[in-house]
Order: sequence, then structure tokens, then C-alpha cells
Amino acid sequence: MMRSLNFLIFTLTLASCGVGVDEVAHNGVCDGYTDSQNSDYVLPYPAGMTFEVSQGNCSAVSHRGEQRYAYDFAMDIGSDIAAIREGVVTKVEESNEDGNGCSSGDNHIHIKHSDGSEAIYVHLTLNGALAEVGDTVAQGEVIAKSGNTGCSSGAHLHLQVELGGSSIPLTFSNAQANPRGLVSGQSYAAQ
Repeated sequence: MMRSLNFLIFTLTLASCGVGVDEVAHNGVCDGYTDSQNSDYVLPYPAGMTFEVSQGNCSAVSHRGEQRYAYDFAMDIGSDIAAIREGVVTKVEESNEDGNGCSSGDNHIHIKHSDGSEAIYVHLTLNGALAEVGDTVAQGEVIAKSGNTGCSSGAHLHLQVELGGSSIPLTFSNAQANPRGLVSGQSYAAQ
């Protein structure tokens, strides 16, 4: 009886966290955000575009542990992805077909910033990288096209910035106020 009750509580908790409510609302595990007005980062798409955050930070679905500060943006295949900060392209993979599944790799682009952090943009479409290794990209420059490659439940952009092997908390200066990061289920217009 106790075991089935614990399983029920666990299942209900997972369900409530996985439908737009991030863990931060439940137990405060996400912290360390900077003031969004002074953030070094902008949204990962061009000004004037709006996308929904399909999964935010510290979610019960997959943004846990080293990836706890990752974001998923619901984007159709071929949507423009912009650099969130100026940097140098350090890695590009773009040879995988959309819908290839978890057994195959995902397409991605990595951009290293001046402070040593690295932005990682994942699930790009086939041949979706618009920058090459060694290129310096400007903040807001279109660098890739979104897709549905690798272990993905549908077309979207997975974004995280890593420092020392773990994701770091991000806010975005060109979005509506987001003092504790972007919220799952909300749409954000890039200003």
C-alpha cells in the first residue's frame, strides 16, 4: 500500500512538473540568475520573432543535473536561430536527417564566448549550420536553422550555455522581464 501511494505521489508530481510548471516553482532548485535587463544574452532568434518555451529550467522531463539550465524553444524545422552572444564557432555537426531518433546523433553548433562559456544549440536540421568552425559570429546573427534531429520529441531548439561542463542560468535582455529565466508554456518576443 505504501509503495503504491509513493508511486502515485511521484507520478502526480512528475505530471504537474511536466506540463509547463518548472521545478523551480516547487522546490527552488534553480538559482543564480542575473538581472535580465543587464544580461549579456539575447533570445536565440531574430528580433520581431516570437516562440514558446516548451521546456524551461529544472523541469521534470529532461532539464536536470548538468542540463538543468537548458531551454527548449518550440520551432518549426527551418526556423532561424540567432547567436545569443558574440563568439567563435568551435564545433559544428549538421549531417543527420530530421526525425532520425535517439540511436543517431543530433545536429548542433557550439559557440565559445569571451568569458570561456560556450553556447550549445541542438537539434538543427540537416545542413542547418550557417557558420563554420573558426567563424566569429555577432550577437543576433543568424547562425543555423532549427530541426528535429537526435533524441528529440519534435521540432525544437535545445539551448544551453555551459561553463566548466555544466549549464549556467540565463536571462535575456531583449525579452520581457525574466528575472528567474524564461517560463515553460510562455511565448517570448525578441525585441
